[in-house]
Amino acid sequence: METKFAEQLRWRLGDTLAFDVAGRRIAGRITSLRDVRWESFTPNFFVLASPDLARDLPATYITAVKVPVGDTRLAVALAQAVPNANVIDIDAITGEIRRIGDQAARVIQVVFWFAFLSGCLVFVAAVAATRRERITELGVLRTLGASSAQLRLAQLVEFGAIGAIAGGIAALAAAGIGVLFAQRVLDLPPSWSGSTLAIGAVGGMLAAMLAG
Repeated sequence: METKFAEQLRWRLGDTLAFDVAGRRIAGRITSLRDVRWESFTPNFFVLASPDLARDLPATYITAVKVPVGDTRLAVALAQAVPNANVIDIDAITGEIRRIGDQAARVIQVVFWFAFLSGCLVFVAAVAATRRERITELGVLRTLGASSAQLRLAQLVEFGAIGAIAGGIAALAAAGIGVLFAQRVLDLPPSWSGSTLAIGAVGGMLAAMLAG
């Protein structure tokens, strides 16, 4: 029995299952649980029974074979030799999945850039709202002897710190949401990357400094 399938149905080792196959009832006891890597596309299923249990039942045979990309000779020969055989091109299926994934990624990128530009606009508006106070502060500092370069550096440090904090928090939140999505929806193992946080912090810092 596949582990997660058993967990969803609350089946445990030792439970007895009965199946109605073509009007015939067969029963068997769960003797083991196993994890299946569905992304490998190898022949497998949720429930496996011993050959003796289903010996006299009608059966469909399935197998997998690797052929060069674009080579259709095997499929044609198989169709001629076994007319009722169904040939499923896994490359075509994975290609379609990849295409759908690329489309979803582009949608996410559009949303990301929209949120990014919206954040920059909000930041510019916040800076503009405090413009008078900043001019007053800069005037006081200039009176106390600060040079233009020092004032410019102080502004860049302030904006850079704000952007780095905001970018780091955004990157951390995005990474957390991505991990939850991968685990809950795609059933993929969690993966963290420190570079994601660094890129988010640096990107936020540069964007804030430019906007400021």
